[in-house]
Amino acid sequence: MSEFSIGATAKLTGITVHNLRIWEKRYGLSASGRTESGRRLFSQADIDRLTLIKRCIDLGHSISHLANLDEQELRQIFADLSNADLGRLDTENLSLSLAYISAGPCPLNEERLSNLDIHQLSHFTLLEKLREPVNKADIVIIDSAFITEEMLNQVASIKATLNPALILFIYRLANRNDLQRIRNLGVRTVRAPIEALEIEDIISRFVERIKNTPKTIDFSPENIDTARTFTREQLDKLAEQPYNINCECPRHISEIIKSLEAFELYSMQCQNRNDDDAALHAKIYQQTALARRTMENILGEVLESEGITLN
Repeated sequence: MSEFSIGATAKLTGITVHNLRIWEKRYGLSASGRTESGRRLFSQADIDRLTLIKRCIDLGHSISHLANLDEQELRQIFADLSNADLGRLDTENLSLSLAYISAGPCPLNEERLSNLDIHQLSHFTLLEKLREPVNKADIVIIDSAFITEEMLNQVASIKATLNPALILFIYRLANRNDLQRIRNLGVRTVRAPIEALEIEDIISRFVERIKNTPKTIDFSPENIDTARTFTREQLDKLAEQPYNINCECPRHISEIIKSLEAFELYSMQCQNRNDDDAALHAKIYQQTALARRTMENILGEVLESEGITLN
């Protein structure tokens, strides 16, 4: 199994050595191994996870929110962010509107927001009042102590009627099921307490992404379920375990799937020179996702045929 030093990991993931050390200290994102002398050794699974975290951060999430999420949750967040409908915004004459919903006062600074091309800020104390005076909101921020069933329904309605490019939900207490349900609506979540400058930093990175996004990108293969069947840990286990059968198809197929997963992620982040470039990379992503899904189905059949179970 390949192992990487902290310097090599920094080059592969785009995360500085300093940040890797800080993240280990603050959030427990440590290397999976150590040399006899105590030097960090990162596995390929570590590299993949850190790369995914870095890309979610580049799309606006904070490391404090991402550090404790599992691989499936990270991939879901990345997919939601990558599939956001940004093409409808006029990037050449950008003038965004922001609606802030909270029980208390809005903490955002209008002058700083104007420097981010946000020229309309509206504040509402109740979520259901948002749709009455506003027929357009590019960014919606909801600051709430917790998530209720009524709130989930209202957020879904706002998303359908206003179609904001970003919905950010700031919460204090929530169970994993409710968090997943609200994320499934394409809502970005962050846990309080959070400072106004941190919120504005999320907005800043989102606006920068808008400016760098081509007008038309579709990363979603139609009518195809591209959810991952096997976790990275399961694939690693299949790739490393000895086999008593004449063929080693499980090992080879698992390696193919891991390679397709890596390229799938890579193709979504390729730099695009123009809209045609973006369309080509979208097609590459779609076909890679379909190929990965096909190989997962084949692997499932092989495991069933050979009587191999994964815990």
